[in-house]
Amino acid sequence: MIIHLLQHIIFTIIVRVIIIALVTQMTVHHLQIQADVMAAVAGEIKKSPFMQRAFFYDLR
Repeated sequence: MIIHLLQHIIFTIIVRVIIIALVTQMTVHHLQIQADVMAAVAGEIKKSPFMQRAFFYDLR
């Protein structure tokens, strides 16, 4: 009886740890994609002469 209870508790803990690991991995991956997109957009803005002038006037 006690062994069965311990098995259930250990199984529950393992399942929760796996779920937390998967959610964390998905979140980190999503944030990495957002960072890559923002870097690409910033790179395109830096290339655009119109946007360069707009930022130059905003900074004055």
